[in-house]
Amino acid sequence: MKNITGIKQFRFNYFYHPNGILIPIEGKNDIPFSIARVFYIYNLKKGAIRGDHAHRTCQQAYVCLQGKCEVVCDNGKKKKKFTLWSPRQGLYIPPMIWTIQKFTEDNSIFLVLTDQKFNEKDYFRRYKDFLANL
Repeated sequence: MKNITGIKQFRFNYFYHPNGILIPIEGKNDIPFSIARVFYIYNLKKGAIRGDHAHRTCQQAYVCLQGKCEVVCDNGKKKKKFTLWSPRQGLYIPPMIWTIQKFTEDNSIFLVLTDQKFNEKDYFRRYKDFLANL
């Protein structure tokens, strides 16, 4: 069973300029894996729920680029909630953690970085199947 403490919250370095703030994200430097896939979800409404699944082997890093998101992480025995509200915050999700993201502000933008390309076979989409594989 994956320890809930494998989840790590972190802050990205940034470079300030009067015309905007730059936040670089490098795999194996700013996050603990090489980046194979990047996607984002936008136009999220207050109360929207995303995620509600786990991955067998895929590692992820979450960033709420705009708005606010509550992330509930569950290892099958224990749950822990994290709040992302700044593009300088990241949340590392190891494999075998069930996550649910709830957006608490309109027009949120949520970025996900992964160490694998999309593979439907890596997903647990039903919680009971996730629990049966712990």
